[in-house]
Amino acid sequence: METTNIISLSSPLGESTSVLKQTFAPADRRPVKRVSFVAGLHGDELEGVYLCGLLIQFLRKLQETQPGAFLGEINVYPAANPAAINSGIRLWPYFSADMNRTFGQKNGQGIPGQTSKAVMQDLIANSDLVVDFHASNLQLQELPQIRIIEKFADKLTPLAKHCGVDLVWIHPMAGLFESTLGYNLNKQNIPALVVETGTCLR
Repeated sequence: METTNIISLSSPLGESTSVLKQTFAPADRRPVKRVSFVAGLHGDELEGVYLCGLLIQFLRKLQETQPGAFLGEINVYPAANPAAINSGIRLWPYFSADMNRTFGQKNGQGIPGQTSKAVMQDLIANSDLVVDFHASNLQLQELPQIRIIEKFADKLTPLAKHCGVDLVWIHPMAGLFESTLGYNLNKQNIPALVVETGTCLR
């Protein structure tokens, strides 16, 4: 396992926050494919953070016991918005910024925008497929599902069928998606599946 610091920035109060990536790759060959898992864009959506933690534990054990099992590369970004996760709130502290609305051309120069730009660049450079974990809010409990914007349905639906969720929701495009991670990765021809799990703060 290799740990990479994608970006480190200081908050307005001076404490440092870093986005880390854990990489598991074949030791003696070039990876066949590269898949990345991202969680914690919203600080109150803990289920994806938990799933990434379980995945890292499993991959560490597998790498110790069966290193030859790795044919591809797996990148795990377990906490894309660590400041919000540490505060247990949805938005980036101090800025009240929704990190999943800071991707694309208009991501801004503030700390949330710089962070989303660094995460996006790293994902594009190191991914053939991305899985972006989310959860719902306190008023709504979601069935585990994959959400796909209809313009990307032909490419993503066959991949979604392999994920074992009860629901794959293909929906129309809306303006609010233009600044999301999933939309911008798919726009860059990196297939990105957006997974919604149960409820927030769980």
